[in-house]
Formats: sequence, C-alpha cells, structure tokens
Amino acid sequence: MNRSALTVAVAGLLTHGALAQEAMTTQAATMPTAGAAILRQSIFLYDLGSNPLTGDLGRRMFVSDTSLQLGLDAGWSLLIDAQAEHVRTETPTGIDSDDAFSSIDITAKYRFYMNNRGGIDTERAALLMGLRIDTEDSVNADPHIGVVYTRVAGRHGINAELTYTYSTGDEHDTLSNALGGEGAADSINYNLAYVYRVLPAAFTAESTGAWYVTAELLGLYETNGDNEIRYAPGLMFEGRSLALEVQVQLPLVADLEERPELKWAVGVGLRWLF
Repeated sequence: MNRSALTVAVAGLLTHGALAQEAMTTQAATMPTAGAAILRQSIFLYDLGSNPLTGDLGRRMFVSDTSLQLGLDAGWSLLIDAQAEHVRTETPTGIDSDDAFSSIDITAKYRFYMNNRGGIDTERAALLMGLRIDTEDSVNADPHIGVVYTRVAGRHGINAELTYTYSTGDEHDTLSNALGGEGAADSINYNLAYVYRVLPAAFTAESTGAWYVTAELLGLYETNGDNEIRYAPGLMFEGRSLALEVQVQLPLVADLEERPELKWAVGVGLRWLF
C-alpha cells in the first residue's frame, strides 16, 4: 500500500469525518479546524412519568436540538446551540400541548492539551465556558464551566465530561424542569462515553467512513438533591463530511424528588462538516 496515500486518507477521516469518535450526547475535546464548521441536528422523544410537584400524570416531549460549532484559531471553537420543544402533558383533566423555543446556549471550547500518538490515536483535553439562556417561561441566563477529556486508541474511543451550571432561575422554573438542569438548583453533568469502531477493522487509503457502536452513562446531579444516571446505547456512522447517529436512553439511577422520572427516550441525529 502507498504509505503517503494511507496517511492522507487517515488525516481526512480524522479531520473531516470521525472527529476522534464523538458520541451523540457527551461532549468531546475535538473541534473543527480553523475556518471549518459542524452543523448538527438531533431530535429526541422523551417519555416521562408523573411529576411530583405539579401532579401531572405523564409527559411526552419532542426536543429538537440544532447546533453550529465554528472552528476558530488553533485550539479554539465556538458552539451555538438552540433547542425547541413540543410537549404533551397528561393531567387529571385531559391532555395539554405546548410548543416553545426553550433555550439557546453559547459555549467557547479551548483545547489546552493534545497528544497525537500516530495514525488516528490521539489524546486531548478541553475547557468549556458558556452561557445558557432559557426562554421558555421566564428569561434567565445560566453560566456554565466544564472540562472534557477524549482519547482514541485504535478502534476504541473514550470521552469524559464534567460540567457545572450555576442557575439564575427560581421556583417557577423548577415546575417546568422536566428533563433536569433548568430549575432553581445548580447542576452538575457527569458523562462518560465509550465508542467502538465495528467496521472497518483498520483504515486504508480507500476508506470513506466507519460504523461504530456507542455506550454512554449520562449523569445529572442537582443541588436540590436530585440525582439521575441514564444508560444510552447507540449506533453511529461517520464519513468524511456526514455522520448519522441513533441512540436510546434508559433509566439506570433515578433518585428524584422534584421532577419526573424518565421511562425511555430515543433520538436520531445528523452532522455535516463544511
């Protein structure tokens, strides 16, 4: 095999496709190169149980998440993320429906560590600094800061994220805090993702993409004492400029007093790099 052709192919997959094997929900310490951008669209359906604060019997939520990550100078990127929701709530008197543009989040990512070990093997860490503006009920802006670590070794990838969000909301926001992290309490996201490349077993000069299985543990602790961990298996295809991903979320730990428990969730997503 032509060694230079293989080098070009691997570099192309790293830069324009796999982006170091990023999972669907957990943040990664990867980013587009300066001048490039990643557009990501996902839609999730959440099935939730009864709400202990409002007396609702159950809730179905369709959440559309649209994000654009812009590669800036070396080691920097800017992520703009907007969410919209369609909610159907079962109450003792019937079904209520509501549509809302729920939030916009602006996050700067600074990669402060990178060690490319050869081929696609890499180790990276990044700092996350941002502001989430909630617009659904009362407008408030919540600052957040976090750190994320990514490692790719052969067919295996790991992402670990820890993010703290300071809440500027009040008890009114707590009543609509169905998915967590948007009420009056501060919150800590602690997420871990594992990605395994199923096909191909090894990249070649002819490789144009890869199939992966993923598994995530999605943790959310709130300072009101609520704590939740979801198990989220998934499947992902990543090419040079397009990626398709699907994921299921199931409750693993649900120690919740101020919001409903998750029954299940399913999501699909697309990513484009340009």
